[in-house]
Amino acid sequence: MTQVSIFNVMAASIAAAEVGRDILNTAAKAMDAAQAKYNSGEDKLKWVSAFVKSFVLESGHKWGDWELVVLNFIEYAKALFNKVRGK
Repeated sequence: MTQVSIFNVMAASIAAAEVGRDILNTAAKAMDAAQAKYNSGEDKLKWVSAFVKSFVLESGHKWGDWELVVLNFIEYAKALFNKVRGK
């Protein structure tokens, strides 16, 4: 039997955080690309969502597991970006 340790208990959370970092980095880079490519916020969101969904699926993960996380991240990043640039 495996000895119970903090690392063993947290391994799944750590793995999710590592995967999440890659996904959210991809989302942020996609947001920069969309910022230069589209004027409409709706068009930006559609493009970024589709791009990140494709990345998630190609990485072997389920979009349903990440969709809400990504959409919340996009909203937060957008708000913070607009605040920093004074808009």
